[in-house]
Amino acid sequence: MRSYLIGFVAVVMALTLCSCKKTVKTVTSEVEATVAETENQNASGADITWAKELFGEKLIRRDKSEVSVDELQGKKRVAIYFSAHWCPPCRSFTPVLVEVYNKLKADGKKFELVFVSGDRGEEAMFDYMNGEKMEWLAIPFESDARQKLGDKFGVRSIPTLMILDDKGVVITKNARMDVMNKGAAAFDQW
Repeated sequence: MRSYLIGFVAVVMALTLCSCKKTVKTVTSEVEATVAETENQNASGADITWAKELFGEKLIRRDKSEVSVDELQGKKRVAIYFSAHWCPPCRSFTPVLVEVYNKLKADGKKFELVFVSGDRGEEAMFDYMNGEKMEWLAIPFESDARQKLGDKFGVRSIPTLMILDDKGVVITKNARMDVMNKGAAAFDQW
């Protein structure tokens, strides 16, 4: 897109150079501003309506602070992790996922994870998040989005890790195996 617009500017400049240098400069500035705006929208994932529909308006962190779902803006991939503290396979997989998540973040990958707790209470959910040092976002325990997400994606067992692209389209529902087999390198295949 940028090369097309720059080419357009070159044509405009060639046609108007003889008649009005000021007009060329104005058109060039306007085109460059439009290109920059378009690139910023693309880089920021301009439309995250899908995330608001899936998760609601707010998410939480393990310290119980609330954050806007807009935190997902600009993420190339969004993982959804269905898990619970009472589940032995979850307790085995979660430390692996924490390590991968931390590596992806340290490497500057445009990635975020949203935790969907299957715990029996809010206190158990926060104990799990804090005990495992889950730095990712979570659906608030009281939100009906937790059940809706499980139903929407047909989650029948936990742990389940799925990956969505920046438009909310499912890339894989079996990212757990990707993480177990490839670690942080799995991100590049998603």
